Amino acid sequence: MSYRKHSARKRRLTVSLSAGASRFLRTLRESSDAPSISGVVENLVSEKMRQQELDSIAARMNAYYDSLTPEEAQTERAWGEFGESQMEE
Repeated sequence: MSYRKHSARKRRLTVSLSAGASRFLRTLRESSDAPSISGVVENLVSEKMRQQELDSIAARMNAYYDSLTPEEAQTERAWGEFGESQMEE
């Protein structure tokens, strides 16, 4: 996991964690370039936010393609095949 600097203003947040969760964060801190436990948590939250956004995009794409009529789906397939054929050249 790489540490990402964030220029946005930070807010203090105090949490209570189990001993196991605390050990886990310390282990991540030692094995990363994050300057602190806060940096590790920031990375974990950023990764989770990114994954949720990717999941949301995938769900919207699935909803779009699921809503197509058979004729529209065939047109999409034809355009996709055409695009692939152009990349092969």
